[in-house]
This record gives sequence, structure tokens and C-alpha cells, in this order.
Amino acid sequence: MINVLRVIHVFLAVNAMAAGISLSIKMVGGKPFKVWVKRFLELSLAAGSAGLIFSIHHMSATELLTMLSVYVSAFAVFSWRKCRASDAWEPALVLSTLCVLCLDAVIVITHIVKLLAFCHLLGSVSPDLSLATLTVCAVLLFAFLSTTSLKRLQQHQSDSMAHKAAR
Repeated sequence: MINVLRVIHVFLAVNAMAAGISLSIKMVGGKPFKVWVKRFLELSLAAGSAGLIFSIHHMSATELLTMLSVYVSAFAVFSWRKCRASDAWEPALVLSTLCVLCLDAVIVITHIVKLLAFCHLLGSVSPDLSLATLTVCAVLLFAFLSTTSLKRLQQHQSDSMAHKAAR
């Protein structure tokens, strides 16, 4: 039963990441993204919930990351709702959404490294070292994406204010 739930968790997390990748492309490109946020957060919350179901008997680092992902997703949902009412919440929405995507990526990376270590496909490389290296790379990538998205958002907001002032 636990293995089936883990497969469901990874499947939902991969789907959430696919939705998150399209969302982050829109954010980095400075295109409207608010419609995509809902789908991504639904998939991410479903993946996080499935991940927490199989962690009832023990708590590993993966389950703690999953729990953190659920909490950050809840804040992202709150930001999304506030953002629909006021554009002042857009930076919080961008940061929380990309944090959820980063956590989803780290969780999937953790499962993949554990699977590769179980199948003895990592060779002489330590699974902990591989996991740490990939996690640092993912965090740096999402830090770059967050910074770029916030800059694009700020440019878009200043352009729209200049357009409104020109009227």
C-alpha cells in the first residue's frame, strides 16, 4: 500500500511540476499568469496530501519537505486570492508559487535519488552527496527564476502605471 501511495505521490508531483514549469515560463516572460496558478496549486496540494498520507508511521526528510510544501501552497492560495482583489499581492504570489515549485522539485529529486540508490544505478557516488548536489542546484535555479520573475513583474507594473498616467 505504501508503494502505491508513493507512486501516486510522485505522479501528482510530476504533474504539478509540469504545470509549474509552464507557470514559471509565463512569470519569467512577464506574461499574465494568474489563471495558471490555480491549476498548479491544485496539483501541488494533491501531491503534498498524497505524500503526507504515507508518512503516518514515520517522518523522514522527504515527508517534512512535503509538509512544508503543503503549508507554502496554502500561503500561495491565500496570496492568489488576495492578488485577485489587489495587485499589491503579486510579489507574494510569485515568491510563494515558485517556492512551492522548488519544494516539489526537491521532493521529486529525493524520490528519484532514492530509487536510483535502491537499484544501485548511482555507482560509487554516495546517494546523500547526489541528493545534496541536486538540491542545491534546484534551489539556486529557483532563486534565479524568482529574482527574474520579480524583476519582470516590477517592470510590468511600472509600464502599466506609465500607461495609465499617459491617459
